[in-house]
Amino acid sequence: LIIKYSYVQFSPDWSPFVNAISACGWIKDLGSAGQRPVFHINKPWNELTMTADGSYIAIFAAYQHLQSKISVPKGTWFHACVTWGVVSRAHRFYVNGQMLGSRQTPSGRTLTTGGSLTLGNWGGN
Repeated sequence: LIIKYSYVQFSPDWSPFVNAISACGWIKDLGSAGQRPVFHINKPWNELTMTADGSYIAIFAAYQHLQSKISVPKGTWFHACVTWGVVSRAHRFYVNGQMLGSRQTPSGRTLTTGGSLTLGNWGGN
């Protein structure tokens, strides 16, 4: 049995997260082709995206993206976190507790409210 996509998608109240957000999870890349999102906020643009292999993290529709050079063997679990705050203006990415990247975001920019949150192996379509 091959399951191409396995995800859940819902539309939460985003108001508590407009000024700061952190998302962490255990990820196991099974070797799907391309940079498949496993955490994705779409409002209506790509506000925050994290891929299954941990190589691409984007905030504010890829305006501020981070690409890492991590080498996690396929089928290996790893812990990934992405954080952002309007006060610090810092967008940070961690794998297994180690910060792999950080970028500044535009002053005063907050997350857009509305839209959906997708968790899991999502094809982006």
